[in-house]
Amino acid sequence: MQVMTSEPLPTPTAALTFAPALTSTPEATAQMPEVTFEMVGTRPPSVALKIWLPEPLSPADNSAAAALWADQITAFEAANGDVEVIIRLKRPTDVGGILSTLRTASAVAPGAMPDLTLLRRSDLLNAHQYRVLQSLQNRPSAPSLDDMQPTAARLGRIDGDLYGVPYLVDIQHIAYYPAFVAPGNWTFEGIFAGSVRLTFPIGRTIGRSDMLIAQYLAMSDSQLSLDSEALLALLRFYDRAGDDGLIDLLSLDYTTTSDYRARLGSGEIRAAVLSSTGFLALRSSGADLQFAPIPTADGTLAAPLDGWVWVLTTTDADRQEAALRLLNWLMNTDRQARLSQALGMLPSQRGALRLWTMPEGLSEYPAFADALVASAILPESLPAPTARALHTALIAVLTGERTAEQAAQDVIALVGA
Repeated sequence: MQVMTSEPLPTPTAALTFAPALTSTPEATAQMPEVTFEMVGTRPPSVALKIWLPEPLSPADNSAAAALWADQITAFEAANGDVEVIIRLKRPTDVGGILSTLRTASAVAPGAMPDLTLLRRSDLLNAHQYRVLQSLQNRPSAPSLDDMQPTAARLGRIDGDLYGVPYLVDIQHIAYYPAFVAPGNWTFEGIFAGSVRLTFPIGRTIGRSDMLIAQYLAMSDSQLSLDSEALLALLRFYDRAGDDGLIDLLSLDYTTTSDYRARLGSGEIRAAVLSSTGFLALRSSGADLQFAPIPTADGTLAAPLDGWVWVLTTTDADRQEAALRLLNWLMNTDRQARLSQALGMLPSQRGALRLWTMPEGLSEYPAFADALVASAILPESLPAPTARALHTALIAVLTGERTAEQAAQDVIALVGA
């Protein structure tokens, strides 16, 4: 295995004891070692697989995760002597990142393309439009998705066809300090009864609120046509919550949950919507946070879902076969459990999540996360015009520009009832 980077670290051991503690900071920028493992007394590998690994999946301050990546790849090479794996760390976004490079390299330098890489759901959709992904539909050698919740498996599907294998998932939920927040239940009425003040990313510039979409779909009978009753009930909740001071108006400036994670970790914020990755990172840093579902009208579970998905980009049949062998190796339940917990990111497979060893106070978290994933939604489940209209209406209600009834009529006028 070769890992392309700038700062060498010690060569990892051949085996690493699984550490249950969650010590990663997933948003950190990664620096992995450049390590070459030479096979002595064997024929040179016939396939050199190129893997682009997003930097957040090997953060610089998480040596356990870096060692596990190296150990798992090295063990694969030992078991598959015809394959060498070359890993290059790359930013997932921005100029020079994975998505932008896939788009440009496919046209002008196809030889520079990776054989495998990991993409977020939104980038998967864009990469499909760029025609750089190879379908995995009806490939007998593709990893099985049978141990995933159907919602998790959909992360890799586009219009019903499989273009990616979900590897790590990220679910949004409430993170709160039980010493200060004690609602009777996590319904709308429970929020009012417990005077729970919430922070979540509304972001005037982002064009949609994933939390709002999840809440609306949990209350609606249809994803295709506008449910005016559900719309009005949801906007009335936010109208009243805003009037009662239960919405942190700084939320209007936040575009992601990471924007306020430090405030939550310090205790300045008492309850907020957070990603599962962010929640586990704060818990590992010592924050005495507990978890709860996003509030809905009747307590129906609802949550936005995202994740990292393995995608195949090579068109060469031999390289595709070798890449799928590697994918099956990495999707082994035990290997996925070890690496996902070292990263503090939920695994896509339920069996891997059940193998997690949880610290005190979090023993129920895997079951909670599994239930949320089972009922989660992909934000693009709601048509983009409706999502934008809902977002605009939410901002208008929270800023006092429109009442709930007026904002609901605005949405109906824009997208129809």
